[in-house]
Amino acid sequence: MAEQLFNLEQLSASEKQSFRESDENRSFLLQMAKATLDKEGFEDWLQNKIQECQNIIKRAFLIIEARYSSEIIELDPLSPVDYCIAHKWIGIYKSLLDNTTISHKKDISFDEYINVVDYERKSRIKAKLHDLIDGKQGKWIALVIRCCINCGLITKPKYSDLIAEFGNVIGKSNYKKYLSEFTVPYQMVDNEINAIEKQLSEFA
Repeated sequence: MAEQLFNLEQLSASEKQSFRESDENRSFLLQMAKATLDKEGFEDWLQNKIQECQNIIKRAFLIIEARYSSEIIELDPLSPVDYCIAHKWIGIYKSLLDNTTISHKKDISFDEYINVVDYERKSRIKAKLHDLIDGKQGKWIALVIRCCINCGLITKPKYSDLIAEFGNVIGKSNYKKYLSEFTVPYQMVDNEINAIEKQLSEFA
């Protein structure tokens, strides 16, 4: 971690109040992320937050370097409050990421995601998934998985397990995007979802 340029004792009363508000806001967002994201999504969220904090730390040092540079360098101003909050939270985010990564579940067979015990029915569901997915690309893949989850046929597969079973059929970001009804509401993809649900009706 970069050497700390500012600390809370150097902040004015109003800056300390601003720091407390920023601190409480990050605490709230962290708790929301823990509650709403799955394990893999939470790790990605932490990675993004770490990068965000690292960019603030980096910008602080660039501003200092610019003061002693003979070149004219325009940089957005950075307050001590921004720096202090980033310096504190980069450690928190990294600690949480380390803890979630250590306990991360190993890749498993795709069969284990199928919510039935009967071997024949499980085989039929898996065959139907291949029928719907093989030869296709992009968001369709995520919508097939999304429908299967909604119908209770499968639990949400890890991206790596999906790719291991079906090949490189969709990018990780699109998989997460179209899998979530919060980022892509039903009405935006209702035609595709209706078509998929009809093909899954035999398992209802």
